[in-house]
This record gives sequence, structure tokens and C-alpha cells, in this order.
Amino acid sequence: MHKYNFQLEEAGTVASILSKLDTYEVISLNKCLLQSLIKGDHPEAAILLRQLLNAASALLRLNLPTNYASILSSLVPSCFGLSNVLLLKLAEMSEVPQPFSFVWLDGVLNYLQELGSYFPKWNLTLHAKLIELHLNALGKCITLQGKMATLASHETESSDKILWGNKGSSEISLSLMSLFLDEFRAKLKMSFKVLISKSSDLHVLSAIQAIERALVGVHEGCKIIYNINTGSADGGKFSATVAAGIDCLDLVLEYVSGKKCVSVVKRHIKSLIAALFNIILHLQSPLVFCDTTVGGSVHKGPDPGAVILMCVQVLTRVSAKKNWFQMDSWHVGQSLRIPAALFQHFGQLSKGPLLSDIFLLVDNQDSDPVAGMHSCVVDQRFSIELFSACCRLLYTTLKNHTSKSEQCISLLQESSCVLLHCLEMVGNDLTVRQGHFSWGVQEGVKCACFLRRIYEELRQKKDVFGRHCFKFLSNYIWVYSGYGPLKTGIRREIDEALKPGVYAIIDACSADDLQHLHSVFGGQQTLVNKVVSMIQKTSCFSLTLPLLSLLLQRVLAEITLANLQHDYKLNFQYEGKV
Repeated sequence: MHKYNFQLEEAGTVASILSKLDTYEVISLNKCLLQSLIKGDHPEAAILLRQLLNAASALLRLNLPTNYASILSSLVPSCFGLSNVLLLKLAEMSEVPQPFSFVWLDGVLNYLQELGSYFPKWNLTLHAKLIELHLNALGKCITLQGKMATLASHETESSDKILWGNKGSSEISLSLMSLFLDEFRAKLKMSFKVLISKSSDLHVLSAIQAIERALVGVHEGCKIIYNINTGSADGGKFSATVAAGIDCLDLVLEYVSGKKCVSVVKRHIKSLIAALFNIILHLQSPLVFCDTTVGGSVHKGPDPGAVILMCVQVLTRVSAKKNWFQMDSWHVGQSLRIPAALFQHFGQLSKGPLLSDIFLLVDNQDSDPVAGMHSCVVDQRFSIELFSACCRLLYTTLKNHTSKSEQCISLLQESSCVLLHCLEMVGNDLTVRQGHFSWGVQEGVKCACFLRRIYEELRQKKDVFGRHCFKFLSNYIWVYSGYGPLKTGIRREIDEALKPGVYAIIDACSADDLQHLHSVFGGQQTLVNKVVSMIQKTSCFSLTLPLLSLLLQRVLAEITLANLQHDYKLNFQYEGKV
């Protein structure tokens, strides 16, 4: 089955056998048969193969002595060749595999994971091949998962995860597929973790270089063809390996340890961060919020929205590791800008199955809308996931990179304002939002709680951000008073969830800043005089309507500010009394 060159007497241990696996060449495996097994044919043979790989894993775990070398010298390379071919065939499939395939293929992952425990004794060539194999297989899993693709860290952090099984009885098969696929991808990541967690600095460097190539969309030995491209109204296009690179980078940041290995990651972190920003730039589009079916996404690659979410989550992890990495000012600025870039057109999405007038790229302000009809249903679960991830990115960046965030305060203000505008959409679908997507009240409350954390973080750092807090308070007052983009204000339930953060902003404002807001909002007497003067000079009452509207806005804003300060003193302000 394999052709290899080494003498049996030299293969005294498992380690010596493994060190020469890269000299093996698969020459006679029935690849067509193996591919048919993945498609669901011959289930009895597939189960038998799974048991064989599990048995091989157990033999490796026993670390048999020298006199068993003859068994291992034939079994180890044969099982390695089978595992290699099976995962490659899985990655190359253009159709969706049967759910059963992910059950018996876990034998492959068990075997590779056991091999990984010996890898420090391997050479770099074989280690690099295994890294590439994991990238290909993970990319396939992320593609199949669609918008349900999440990072390992995100699966434990998110409070918004909704099981596929909640979608209804008509999707039982899809839920079953999701269950097996999630488990398979989790084992793949565990196998990758073993490869990097016991690494030497040279092995970590090899993994980082493979991840770098994946994130920028190039293949080793081919630096010209890029697999990340800016799209049209349908968004950008990229390969599955790009998505897998994000997943593997998250695992590297979590599990790599040791001074030398961490130093390797530090040396490359700036280029890795830049690659994540580049992916978001190419993929951002209003359509990232739209739902896609699993069957329709396989030939198109991973879901762009899920990949953007993964990028935001990894950037949050990088921002949180301030003892590991010191982000430059431009890194901080780009991080603070991401939420505004992603959500600035969110309020224009259609509620129904058809979305017209899709904008080209969110970041291209000069492009005209592209007229046309595109099948699109906004994924409510995903939109909340991305909203919460963006909020987490903002307040994590504020907490760990305070001085650099203060230098980019205008970007922070813009992003927080865009996120605040999204809360106007809650529960307004029957009137102003008719025909457009709206969150339910329960979902809106969740989002308001995440946004509140940004305001609370501003208060925690009020020695730095205090002089800017009145700007955030002003934005809230205008939207609450009904002068946001939708002119609807914020529902009571949403405002109650957000209000502790608003009180925190008031607490961070100085008396002079609050008085300045009163002066701005309370300058209605001058407007009244202008309105009276215009009425006296002209008989056209319509000329005074803009001034009357502005007068009403200021009156409502002044009332809102006064009420907020009163409630703040009653419910929030501590005056030193018990």
C-alpha cells in the first residue's frame, strides 16, 4: 500500500517511525472507494475503517516496546495514508456529505490526534503537511455550517447561541447534520490544538506561516493568485482556507504557551491583524446579514457573514491580550471603526424574502445603489450575534488600549451612534418599519445590554474619556427624543435596559459639560424670537416650519436631559450617605 525506505531494525520506537512518515508515498489506495464511503455508500465498510483507525490510535497510546516495531512500521504509515486521503477527499467534495460520514470519520481525527502527541520528534516538513491538512478540513466544515460557524472561544462566551433544532420539525435532518458536523469540527480543532500546544518554536513558526498564507488567500509556492476578492452587490468572495485560517489563529492565540513560542506569535501578530482587517474590508456588505441555506452555500464557499463574525471575535481576543501584544494606534482605530462600517446600512434591509436596491460595498460611499432583486431573508440570530460581538470588541479595546482609543474618539463615537440607531428598529415593523426588518423586543433588550457595557466602560475610564462623554450623551438624547434616522425614538423596554449605561455617562460628565448641553438644548428663546420675526415679515407660514421643527427638537431634548439628571440623582448618584 505504501512505498517507504527504512530498515526495520532502525524502527525501534514509535517516534522513529513517525519521524520518517514524510518519506512515504501513497501509491495504491483506492481513492474512488474512499470517496464513495464519504458520500454514504457502504456504511458497513465505513464503520470497519473507523474501528481500524481507533484500534491504531490505541496501539500508539500504549507506546509499545521495540519488539512490536514490525507491527507499527506497517500499521502507522497505512493509517496515516488513509487519514490523509479521507480528509482531502472530504475537503474536495462539491456536494454536502451525508451526516453519517461525520460519525465514522471521527476515527480519522482520533488517529491524527494521537499522532500529534508525538509530533515534537517529527521534522518540519511533515508538521507543515498536517497543518495544511487541518486547514483544508476545517475550511470544509465552516463552509457546510454556513452562518452557524462559530469559534471555539465564542461557543462558551456567547449568550445568544440558538440551536438549529429550534427552527422546526421540517428541518430535523438539518439539525442532525448540524449536530454531527459541530462535533466533527470540534474534534478537528482539538487535533490542531495538540499539534500546536506541545510545539517547539520552529513548529509554531511553521504553523503561523501557514496561517498567514491562508489569511491573505495565497498558496505556498504561488504568491500571485489571491483567494480574497472584492465582490459586487453580492459581497466579496474567498476560499474556505481563508476561513480556516481565522479558526486556527484563534486556537494559536488560546493554546500556544512558552516564552519562545509566544515570541514567535508576537513577531507576526501585526501582519495577522492586518490580514483580518483586510478580510472584513473585502467581505463587508449589507448581504452579510442575510440567511443562506447549507445546500446553496457549498459551491460558493463559507458564509461571508460568519467569517466577518469570526474576524471580530479574534480581534477581540487580540485586544484583550494587552500583556502579549501592544496594538498600534491604527490597529485600535480600525477596530473602533468596524461596527459602524458593518451596521451603517442595517436599517435599510428588507423584512421579506426579496431585497432590492442593495448597496455595493458598505465602505464605498461614492457608489450608487445597484438596482435589482436578490433573494434575502435577514438572519435575526446572526444579526444579534454580530451586534454583541461588535459591542464586545469596542469595550474590550477601550479597556485595554485606553490612551490610543482616546486618540480615535471620533471613530468610537461614530460606531456607538450607529449601534444606538439599530435600537430604533425594535418593534416598529407595524408602522414606520413596515416592509423592513425589525428586531423583537426581547432581542432588542439583549442588544441594549451589550451597548450599555460600552457606556459603562467609558465611565470606568472617565479620567481619560470624561471630557468626551457629553457627546455620547447628546447622541442618546437626540435618538431617544425621536430625532434619530427613523424618527421613532427608543421603546421603553429597550431604554430601561440601556438606562444604567446612560446614567454612567452622566456620572462621567463634568458639571461644565452638562451645562453646555443645557445651553445647546435650551436655546429655544432665540429660536422663538426668530420665528416671531419671520411671521411678522412674511405671510408664508411654511417658511417658519423648519424653525418650528428645530424649536420642538430642542425643547424635547432639554426636557429629556433634565429628566435624565433628575433620575440619575435618584437612582444612580452616590452622595456619601448610607
